[in-house]
Order: sequence, then C-alpha cells, then structure tokens
Amino acid sequence: MPLRYEPTLVIAVDDGSKMKELIGQVRFWLEETQPQVLPIVRLGVADEKGLQDSTGKPVGKDIAEGLNLWLDAVTEAENLNEVRKAGFDLPSDLLVRRIIIAVESQTDWQRIKAVLEALVQILQKRREATIKLVVAVLAQNQEDQLAKALKDMREWLNGYAQNFSAVQMLVLDRYRNDGSNINPNQLPMVLTFLLLVALMPYEANQHWLFNGQFGKVNVWTAGLGIVYVPLPDIANTAAKWLCHQLSHLALREQVNEGFLQERWQEMERALDEERLWREIFKGLSDYGIGADVTEDSFVVNLPEGLVRLDLSAIPWDKWTERIADWEAKWMLMLEEFWLPKVREGANETQQKVAKELEQSLDKCVANGVAIIATVEKLMVKMQENLINWKSRKALRGIRLTQKEFQDLDTAIRQVPNPLAIAARIFLIGTVIVYFTFIFARWSWLSGFIANWLRNFLPFVEAWMVPAFIGLLGFLAILRLIWKGWRTYDEAVKRVEAIKERCIKAVAEEIASVLREAGLQALERFNKYFEGWAKRTTENNRTVAKNIETQLQEWEATFKSFSPSDYPLVRSCVRKWSQLEPILKEAMMGRPYDELWRQLLKDAQLTSWEQWLSRWLDRSAVKILEHTAEELWKTRLKGEEVKRLSTYLQTNEAESLLQPCYDEASKFLWQKVQSGTSLRWSLKPEDERNLSDLSEKVLRERYGSNIVDWQSITLPGAIGYLQVAEAQIP
Repeated sequence: MPLRYEPTLVIAVDDGSKMKELIGQVRFWLEETQPQVLPIVRLGVADEKGLQDSTGKPVGKDIAEGLNLWLDAVTEAENLNEVRKAGFDLPSDLLVRRIIIAVESQTDWQRIKAVLEALVQILQKRREATIKLVVAVLAQNQEDQLAKALKDMREWLNGYAQNFSAVQMLVLDRYRNDGSNINPNQLPMVLTFLLLVALMPYEANQHWLFNGQFGKVNVWTAGLGIVYVPLPDIANTAAKWLCHQLSHLALREQVNEGFLQERWQEMERALDEERLWREIFKGLSDYGIGADVTEDSFVVNLPEGLVRLDLSAIPWDKWTERIADWEAKWMLMLEEFWLPKVREGANETQQKVAKELEQSLDKCVANGVAIIATVEKLMVKMQENLINWKSRKALRGIRLTQKEFQDLDTAIRQVPNPLAIAARIFLIGTVIVYFTFIFARWSWLSGFIANWLRNFLPFVEAWMVPAFIGLLGFLAILRLIWKGWRTYDEAVKRVEAIKERCIKAVAEEIASVLREAGLQALERFNKYFEGWAKRTTENNRTVAKNIETQLQEWEATFKSFSPSDYPLVRSCVRKWSQLEPILKEAMMGRPYDELWRQLLKDAQLTSWEQWLSRWLDRSAVKILEHTAEELWKTRLKGEEVKRLSTYLQTNEAESLLQPCYDEASKFLWQKVQSGTSLRWSLKPEDERNLSDLSEKVLRERYGSNIVDWQSITLPGAIGYLQVAEAQIP
C-alpha cells in the first residue's frame, strides 16, 4: 500500500529566539530522510521582515503575499507529479493543505496573531481551499505566563476555527505529568523530532496530528524518548574536517614544475614587449601606421607619402609660414585623433594583459594544489621579467623642427633675384663689349700680338687678331651668363633640398611624438604590473596566513564535536574520537586533489579574484563550509553514516533504549487526560536488529500486548513517542 502525503507548510514565528535554527534542523532532517516530498513542502520563518524560507531568502513583499505564493507552490501540477512519481499517494482534493505554525510561548502574541490573521484573510478569499492547521507551542516561560499565552491563543483559534477543517494545538511544557521537570534547552530538539515525525508519510486515511474536529480546537502534548544519529552535527563537523583536510593542499610547498612552467609561458607571452608595442598602435592601422622593434630601438613607421606638401604654387617667401601651418595641422591631427587612439590602444592592451595574467592565476586556483607557492614563484619571475624590459633603457625624446625651419629661411633669403642677375650680366656684358671693340680697333695692338704669335704660329696674320679678340669677348659674355644661371640654380636647388628636409623633419616629428606616447605607455605598463605583482605577492601571503589561522580554527572545532545529548534525545555518537574513524573510512580511496578541485568549483572559488577577495575578507570560510557540507551529503556520506548500527552495537543500543520508554511515558504536560494517549515506536529504516530490539523493550516494559503501539519508520532514529490530549488551564 503506497504511503500518503499532503502539501504542507511549516512556519516558525521568530522574534529573536532560536526558531530559525529549529526550522533549519527540520529542513535538514527532511532532506536526509524524505527528500521525495520536498517539492510539496515549504519551511520558513515569519519575523519583522516578513516571510523567509529556510535559507533566509524573502518570500513575497509581506507575510500574506508569501503565504499565498507558498500555498500555490505546494499544489503546482509539476511538483505534485514529481511526488507521485516517487510513489506517494496524494489526496484527490488537491485544495487540501496542511499548515504547522511553530512558536515559543514567550513570543509576542501580536506577531503570532499577525501570521494567523494573514492566513485567515487568505482563506476568506480562497473559499474553496481547505486548511488543516496545527499550532505547535514551545513552552519556555513560567506556568502562569504560559497559561495566559495559551489562553490568548486558544481564544483566537476558537473564534476562527470554522475557517479551518481541523485545528490542533501541540504544547510542549517543561513540567511533566509526574511532577518532574526537564532542562528547557532540550525542548527545541524535542519539537524538531515531533515536527519531523509529523512530516513523515503515513498509511492511515488521515494523519494523527491533523485529525481534528471541525470548529473545535484540541490541545495535545507529547512525550518523546529517542536515540538518534546527529546528522546535522555530523554534516557540520564533516564539512569543517573536509575543509581542513583539503585546504592543506593549497599550502603545499612542493610545486609541480611542469604546471609552473606552463603558467609562466602564458604570463611571459602576455608581457612580451614587442607584442605590447604593436598592440598599442593597432588603432592606427587604418592609416597605414605600424610599429616595430629592432635590436636596440622601438620604431613607429609612417607610410610612404603620408606626410607630403605641394608648394609649387606658393611663393618662396611664404614657404616657411606655409610649412609651419601645415605642421600645426598635423600636430592637431595627432592630438585630436591619433594620440587618443594610442591611449585607447594602451588602455585596452593593459586591461587585456591584466586579464591574461589573471587567467593564468585562475588556472593556479582551479588546479587547487600548491596555490600559494605557485603564485609566489610566478610573481618573482614576473618582476624579474619587468626589470629587464628594453624600453626602460630606450632613448627618449621628440624630434624638433626648429633648425630645419631656420635653415629654410636662410636659404630662401640667399636666393638671388633673377632681375638682379640679369642686370649684372647686362652691365658686365656691356663693359666686355666696349673693351672688345676698343682692343679690336687698335692696329698697333693687333700688329704687336700678330708678331708675337708668329713665334709660335707662323700662319697668323695681323687681320686675324681683331677677330680673335672679338671671339674672346663673346666667350666672356657666355661665361658671365652661365655663371649667373648656375648661381641662381644652385640657390633654388638648395631651397628645394632644405624644403624636403623640413617636410621629412615634420614626418619624423610626428613619428617621434607617437613613439614617445608608445614608450610612455610601456613605462606605465611596467610600473603598473610591477605594482600589480607586488600587491599580488602581499595579498597571496596574507591569504596564506588566513588559511593557516583558519586551519587551526577548523581543527579546534571538529575536535570539540559534541552534539546535543539529553535524556529525551540521546545522541548515538558524542565525541570526536567516535566520529573520526567514520569520516576517514568515508574518505578512504578518494583522491584528495580531485575532491579539493571539486570543492573549489562548487564553491565558485576557481578564479583568482574570487579566491583572493573571499580569503581577504574571510567569507571563503562560510562558503567552503557550506559547499563542503553539500559535498559530504551528496557524494561522500554514504548510507552507512545514517545508520544507527554504524555507531552502536546491539547491546549498546539496548542500554540507551531502555530509558527511552520511560522518558516517552512522562508527558511534557501535567494535565494529560487519561485514555487519550496515542503511542508510536520509532524504528530505523532497514535495520532489523534494532527494530527487533525496540519491540523487545516494549514487551519488557509494557507487556506482551503491544498492538496499540503503532510503528513509524524514521531513518537514523529509534525510540518511543506518546501523544495525549491535555486539559488547557
């Protein structure tokens, strides 16, 4: 016959008490014992902030909206089908829901009333809904104060009982019906197990706790005596033990040299100067501007013909001014367009390199082993690399054009005026012609020259001399013209050459400005990453100290393992020496390195930024503990951990179980009505010897007729439970 179940809400009203912790315990136990029903169960806390789930996440804007959302959620078709697939029989009337409201007697009645009134308002709007309500009261104050608190609660419930199909009050008082009292500290544990039993699937047509009469408020109390496996305490301690065992790997001093070399090669590529130099100027590639690194210099290459100026239509005396204006336009181009692109490229490159460096450190963290030592060695190598950058020794400065402009001005001033040259040629030519005619007409001169020349040239006649003098005059005039033209031509060529030098100087100035901007960027990179390496080293060492300190705290915590152990609720394992072998056996044969990497992955601590920030503010401790607890529960724990027989031999269990019957018989209420008691034997799941032992104790204490004792299977627990109707004062 399939077990039955109904959609259920459990809400603790909290005003600074330990009810939040109690709800967390119930949630934990339900996950461990009956995880199949969780889709149609909601557990949370109502406080001054509203309704929150067991993790502290708000549900709705206020309590009423939160209750509405949960009432819908537990009857969603998808959730119901999931529970049915697990083999449970759900009621045909899916509008039926069970609600347990857990409170402490000293909690402000107005706060409790606010939750109840919000529930009634919802029911009045949802007339088709059927709600079975149980108010569980944990009595912690004196008897007279308890009487008043219960009276207010009872009166309110009686006034609105017609809105519910069943209303029950479950009261746990520290005064028992035999006149004794108990330590109030164990009452939350008693209520935890009572709620857990109430949330177990059942075989009967109706659950015992929700089987009330319409329009009437019944008051119940209970007696409990169990031996249990402290699964929440074990999980918590196992999490800290796991964190302690696995976190040691991060502090391992022996580094994997192959892994270290791979990471350094990645960082070395990221810090390659030549690559960075080219990346800085990548934004200027559309202009054909490139960057290169020679053996001893950093170079910016402007494309051929990029910087040119046609001055053919400009008078020479305007050339210097025009070139200066042209230079100013290029400088404006630099300032407005090119240099911003260089700075943008430098910023992007710096961010890219920083990301690449962090990615290498991310791999160190994700690897998990020797994180601290590996990062330390990488930072040493990185600082050595930065010290040896060539840009630190590169010649710096901007090419100036002042000298070329001065030379051009001088050359232009030194170009002779063509008219002046022509006038000079004319004047000197006139003199040459005049003297040529004079010398040619002097017959005595012609005769003298002819007689002298006959000494060498016998054929010379007197008439030939004037013609020779005229030829010499003509040649003199030709030489005068050629020299004037040559003087002018050389001056023009000198001006053209200096003009080209000026234009080239402007191009060199542009390249030098870009080069200087690039070198400044490299200098900034060098300083930034030097500082980054130093900060990383300091932070890495701080993290190492924090881990070492936390390892000591973890060790002290798990070695002080001491779960709740009271007469009513007895723990089957009470000290670390009993638990340690169980944990070690669970870890036997499991690779610690892989588990550590899995833990970091699940904790989302696989990046350097996350690892660093979480350890610097110590938030990594809670994150790792929570993740380790989940890892323990889902992958490492095993079913043996939940079994009582793992910790107890049969004879040991019997010595603990004998008093459980007596404790369960002493109801936590002094005015229990006779003849209304319900009795259960709590038996562990799939542990035949302990189940038989439970019946044996019953026969010894109760007699052979135990048919009125029903059985409830509760994994990880064995004992007895009695519930009885009580007379409320």
